Amino acid sequence: SAVAARLRLDRGDTAGALPLLVVAARPDDPEATWALTARCVIEVAEAVSIDSDVPLAEVCAEALRRSPDDPDLHNAVGILAARSGDLATARDRFATAVRLDPTRPEFRANLEQASR
Repeated sequence: SAVAARLRLDRGDTAGALPLLVVAARPDDPEATWALTARCVIEVAEAVSIDSDVPLAEVCAEALRRSPDDPDLHNAVGILAARSGDLATARDRFATAVRLDPTRPEFRANLEQASR
Protein backbone atom coordinates (compact mmCIF):
# COMPACT_ATOMS: atom_id res chain seq x y z
CA SER A 1 0.00 0.00 0.00
CA ALA A 2 2.94 2.38 0.48
CA VAL A 3 3.91 1.86 -3.17
CA ALA A 4 0.37 2.59 -4.29
CA ALA A 5 0.32 5.70 -2.08
CA ARG A 6 3.59 6.91 -3.62
CA LEU A 7 2.20 6.40 -7.12
CA ARG A 8 -0.93 8.38 -6.29
CA LEU A 9 1.12 11.17 -4.72
CA ASP A 10 3.35 11.29 -7.81
CA ARG A 11 0.20 11.82 -9.88
CA GLY A 12 -1.00 14.54 -7.51
CA ASP A 13 -3.84 12.41 -6.11
CA THR A 14 -3.51 13.36 -2.44
CA ALA A 15 -7.08 12.34 -1.59
CA GLY A 16 -6.53 8.89 -3.07
CA ALA A 17 -3.18 8.48 -1.33
CA LEU A 18 -4.33 9.29 2.21
CA PRO A 19 -6.38 6.11 2.83
CA LEU A 20 -3.46 4.05 1.53
CA LEU A 21 -1.11 5.86 3.89
CA VAL A 22 -3.30 4.91 6.84
CA VAL A 23 -2.86 1.24 5.95
CA ALA A 24 0.85 1.61 5.17
CA ALA A 25 1.48 3.36 8.49
CA ARG A 26 0.67 0.21 10.42
CA PRO A 27 3.66 -1.22 12.33
CA ASP A 28 3.82 -4.43 10.26
CA ASP A 29 4.37 -2.50 7.02
CA PRO A 30 8.09 -2.11 6.16
CA GLU A 31 7.42 1.40 4.86
CA ALA A 32 5.59 2.52 8.00
CA THR A 33 8.04 5.32 8.81
CA TRP A 34 7.69 6.88 5.36
CA ALA A 35 3.92 6.46 5.45
CA LEU A 36 3.59 8.07 8.89
CA THR A 37 5.70 11.03 7.80
CA ALA A 38 3.82 11.49 4.54
CA ARG A 39 0.48 11.14 6.27
CA CYS A 40 1.35 13.75 8.90
CA VAL A 41 2.71 16.28 6.40
CA ILE A 42 -0.20 15.83 3.98
CA GLU A 43 -2.96 15.85 6.59
CA VAL A 44 -1.56 18.99 8.21
CA ALA A 45 -1.16 20.72 4.82
CA GLU A 46 -4.65 19.73 3.70
CA ALA A 47 -6.17 20.41 7.17
CA VAL A 48 -7.88 17.01 7.20
CA SER A 49 -7.76 13.94 9.39
CA ILE A 50 -8.88 10.69 7.81
CA ASP A 51 -8.52 8.21 10.65
CA SER A 52 -10.49 9.18 13.74
CA ASP A 53 -9.15 6.12 15.62
CA VAL A 54 -5.68 7.68 15.76
CA PRO A 55 -5.55 11.45 16.34
CA LEU A 56 -3.37 13.38 13.92
CA ALA A 57 -1.21 14.65 16.78
CA GLU A 58 -0.36 11.04 17.67
CA VAL A 59 0.44 10.17 14.05
CA CYS A 60 2.76 13.18 13.83
CA ALA A 61 4.41 12.46 17.20
CA GLU A 62 5.19 8.90 16.13
CA ALA A 63 6.46 10.09 12.75
CA LEU A 64 8.70 12.63 14.48
CA ARG A 65 10.01 9.94 16.83
CA ARG A 66 10.94 7.79 13.83
CA SER A 67 12.22 10.60 11.58
CA PRO A 68 13.73 13.27 13.86
CA ASP A 69 15.81 14.80 11.06
CA ASP A 70 12.96 15.48 8.60
CA PRO A 71 12.50 19.26 8.28
CA ASP A 72 9.11 18.96 6.54
CA LEU A 73 7.86 16.90 9.45
CA HIS A 74 9.08 19.43 12.03
CA ASN A 75 7.34 22.16 10.03
CA ALA A 76 4.09 20.16 9.92
CA VAL A 77 4.21 19.50 13.67
CA GLY A 78 4.84 23.22 14.18
CA ILE A 79 1.76 24.09 12.13
CA LEU A 80 -0.31 21.59 14.10
CA ALA A 81 0.95 23.07 17.39
CA ALA A 82 0.23 26.62 16.23
CA ARG A 83 -3.31 25.66 15.24
CA SER A 84 -3.91 24.32 18.74
CA GLY A 85 -2.48 27.48 20.32
CA ASP A 86 0.78 25.94 21.55
CA LEU A 87 3.10 28.63 20.20
CA ALA A 88 6.10 27.53 22.29
CA THR A 89 6.06 24.09 20.65
CA ALA A 90 5.36 25.68 17.26
CA ARG A 91 8.39 27.96 17.57
CA ASP A 92 10.57 25.03 18.64
CA ARG A 93 9.48 22.84 15.70
CA PHE A 94 9.82 25.71 13.19
CA ALA A 95 13.30 26.56 14.54
CA THR A 96 14.32 22.93 14.14
CA ALA A 97 12.97 22.88 10.57
CA VAL A 98 15.00 26.01 9.77
CA ARG A 99 18.12 24.49 11.34
CA LEU A 100 17.68 21.26 9.36
CA ASP A 101 17.00 23.05 6.06
CA PRO A 102 17.84 26.76 6.09
CA THR A 103 17.14 27.05 2.35
CA ARG A 104 13.33 26.80 2.80
CA PRO A 105 11.79 30.27 3.18
CA GLU A 106 8.44 28.86 4.32
CA PHE A 107 10.09 27.40 7.43
CA ARG A 108 11.60 30.77 8.33
CA ALA A 109 8.30 32.55 7.64
CA ASN A 110 6.46 30.15 9.95
CA LEU A 111 9.06 30.70 12.67
CA GLU A 112 8.77 34.48 12.32
CA GLN A 113 4.99 34.36 12.46
CA ALA A 114 4.97 32.12 15.55
CA SER A 115 7.46 34.45 17.25
CA ARG A 116 5.23 37.53 16.97
